[in-house]
Amino acid sequence: MRASNKRCKTVCETSRLVRQAGWWRPTGSALLSTGPARAMVLLAHASSGSPSPLGSPKRLHQIIEDIRKQPQAGGEGVQLILQARKDEVQYGKGYWLTTLLATEGRAWPLEPLLTFGAYSVIAAAALTSQPEWLRTNTPVISALQTAVNTIGVALFFLQGFKTNASYDRWYEGRKLWGVIATGLWVTASMIAGGSVKSPARAREILVWNLLLAITLKNALRGEEAVPEADSFGLSESDRAVLMSTPVLQRPLLCTSRINRALTSAFQASEHHNPSDIVRMRIQVEKMTEALPAMNRVQNTPTPFAYTVHLRSFIVLWLAAMPVIYSASLGWGAVPVSLAIAYAILGIEAISLEIEAPFGKDFNDLPLDDLVQGMCINALLVAGPAIDWDAP
Repeated sequence: MRASNKRCKTVCETSRLVRQAGWWRPTGSALLSTGPARAMVLLAHASSGSPSPLGSPKRLHQIIEDIRKQPQAGGEGVQLILQARKDEVQYGKGYWLTTLLATEGRAWPLEPLLTFGAYSVIAAAALTSQPEWLRTNTPVISALQTAVNTIGVALFFLQGFKTNASYDRWYEGRKLWGVIATGLWVTASMIAGGSVKSPARAREILVWNLLLAITLKNALRGEEAVPEADSFGLSESDRAVLMSTPVLQRPLLCTSRINRALTSAFQASEHHNPSDIVRMRIQVEKMTEALPAMNRVQNTPTPFAYTVHLRSFIVLWLAAMPVIYSASLGWGAVPVSLAIAYAILGIEAISLEIEAPFGKDFNDLPLDDLVQGMCINALLVAGPAIDWDAP
């Protein structure tokens, strides 16, 4: 009874602290919400029949606060749209003005656009200075326009196909991160429910799961630092092993440490039901399978030959624009040609940006916010069941 009262008292104290910090509100991009985490905390601890040696909620508060202080970059476009969906009063229904008048996050292929603009000016100047030539070669220009119209249909179809393929990689990347989030949440909820008897073992399993999400994000971005390792209370030896491991191999190190901890828990009978260890192993397997899949998304661009062929026809197609429109529009051919060029070159720039979705660009996935949300939610679920003050 005393252990149960202590557990309930700590959960209530944790709830009070995180309410003061505002953690029950959706985190950032709202890709993960701490609201479900609170329900999982209360249900898991209410249904747990075994006592858990609970640590100070203030220590848990400090760990979560350290995670929230980490800087965020990338994915601002996703966050803006999600925020606009929730606040139609500020952004308007359908957030038309927010997107129509946006400057940041818009495709700006400046180098090819400026080059084409200079070419358009030169072509318009040369053709408008020769009105007689334009009149005598009207049939040639008409035939050229027919060819441009025919090629344009195929060109927009191929460009649309490339953009769709890039978005498929972007969306697949998001689904793969969903696998990581699911594995982390399932493990955290089982720890909160008392599936692991040993508090030290439960802490080890949770910490390496958290580090898996963090090091995976860092590996995809080529980032070396792991400041969260200090917040989690990682031992000096474990921290030395983690930091000496190459960045790309750290996620595999984390999965191996999780498997080692689960094996030790099984062999030492530090569980209430062996099937719980099996279920956590299944989640580790799913997360491990997601690692090479993310590497495939990150390192499989559009085939070189496809890009070369498509861009060659884009250049030829755009080169004919000033010639066609100068006969009827004169100098007006320059802005018209630039508008058409911006449409096709902008689509090309978008496809390039979103085909590698794990970076820090405006239109990438908001990985910093997503990983922070994962870790905070897992800590809110399982954190109260762990003694964070223990050495």
